[in-house]
Amino acid sequence: MRPPRVVMMVEPDHIKFLENPQFFDPKDSTQNKVSVQFPSAAEDIAESGKCLGCGRSTACVMHLQRVMEVGLAALAKAVGVTQQNDWGKYLKEIDLELHRRLQASGARTADEQFYAEASVTFDGVRRAWRNPTMHVDKTYTVEHAEEILIAARSFMRHLATRLSE
Repeated sequence: MRPPRVVMMVEPDHIKFLENPQFFDPKDSTQNKVSVQFPSAAEDIAESGKCLGCGRSTACVMHLQRVMEVGLAALAKAVGVTQQNDWGKYLKEIDLELHRRLQASGARTADEQFYAEASVTFDGVRRAWRNPTMHVDKTYTVEHAEEILIAARSFMRHLATRLSE
C-alpha cells in the first residue's frame, strides 16, 4: 500500500519564489546578480522562498538572516576586518575601521560612505530582526516575512553593486 500523498496550495503571489530559486537577482541584466556576487547565499535565498511559499514564515526569516550574514562578511572583508563570531563584533570592528579611515583622511570617499551606510543598515537588521529571530519566543506572520524578504533582497542587491565574496 502506498503512503498517502499531501497536496499543498501555494498563494499565487508566492509562486514566483518557488519557480525562481534566485529571485534576489535583479531583472535588469546589466546589474550585478546577487547569486553571482554572493554564491554561498544561493541555497538560503532559495530556501527562504520555499519557506515563504509553504507558509513557514519564521523559517523564511531565519534563512534570510543567513543570507544577510553572507553580505556582512563581504562588507567586513572589503574594509579589512577579520572574521568575527557574531554580528555585533563584526559591526563594532567595521565601525572602528571606518572611524580610523575618516580620522586619517579627514573625509569619506564614496566607497567609505557606502560601507558606513551598509554597516548602519546591518545594525538595524540585527536589532530588529536577527536578535529576536534567534529566540524561541518570536514568530513571524507571512506578511511580516514578506516585508523582511523584500528588505533583505533590496539590501543584498545594493551590496552586489560594489561587493562580492
